[in-house]
Amino acid sequence: MKTYELFSLIISSIGVMAAIVAAVVYYIQLKKMNESVNAANKSVNAANASVEAALKANKISTLNTVLTLEERITENHIRMSEAITKVDELTAAGNQADLDKAKLTLNLAIENYLNSMDRLCASIINGLIPEEEYSRDYKSAIYVIVKNKHFTNKFNTGSPYPNIIEIYDRWHN
Repeated sequence: MKTYELFSLIISSIGVMAAIVAAVVYYIQLKKMNESVNAANKSVNAANASVEAALKANKISTLNTVLTLEERITENHIRMSEAITKVDELTAAGNQADLDKAKLTLNLAIENYLNSMDRLCASIINGLIPEEEYSRDYKSAIYVIVKNKHFTNKFNTGSPYPNIIEIYDRWHN
């Protein structure tokens, strides 16, 4: 074997060794990249689980808010109904002194009821409560409120219940 053939063989061997070293380095890098991808997938899955938990907690919070509003609305509606009954009884009895007090109580009960409904409507308008879901539950109640003969003077221009008016307009026009 001649000297140049020996050098060629040595250089070729070095090239093969360099290729083997490069292949090992690439394999190690690919393995590390695979580990990084797996870790990233685990992080994404954990983030998805956190988002799902947050969405569930938000739904529960929304439900609690709605239940609190509904409870307040129901309480105010009962007080208003009781006040109407009391005014009717005192009107029939002709007891003017007590009737004047009962009318004040009735006006306060009406105001509290309409305020609680207005807060519900504001929550719907501001997206805190899903409109599509709760429109089914409250569409007729909003209609009755706006069309009720006892409340007609409450929904004129400059009404203190603009949210009820806006929801009424959305759902009934």
